[in-house]
Amino acid sequence: GVAQQQAREARMRAAQAQQEAA
Repeated sequence: GVAQQQAREARMRAAQAQQEAA
């Protein structure tokens, strides 16, 4: 559903933020 898709996007954004911070 939409909630699941939003959760996936949030995870991808978090991963990108960690990579940028690293």
